[in-house]
Amino acid sequence: MSEWNVVLVIVTLVGLGVTLWRAAYSYTKTTTQLQETLKSLQDLISKIQVDMDRNSHNNSESHRRIFEWLEKHDEMFDDQEKKMIKFEDFMNCKQK
Repeated sequence: MSEWNVVLVIVTLVGLGVTLWRAAYSYTKTTTQLQETLKSLQDLISKIQVDMDRNSHNNSESHRRIFEWLEKHDEMFDDQEKKMIKFEDFMNCKQK
């Protein structure tokens, strides 16, 4: 082998080494970014779950109050309906 062939082989090996190192570096960098993204997504999901649990409790309490309010008004309407029936009966008796 001549001197130039040796230089060519060395340059080729160095180029191959740089290429492999660059690919490994790029893979490692991308993997690290993906791990960070997954970690932030997991944190976000945890926060959303906590918020949903809190809202679920608040919604349940709000629904309970609404249903109580509706029940109260339902009773009031029933009373009004009874009063109207009595009044109509009274008016019918007066007319006869």
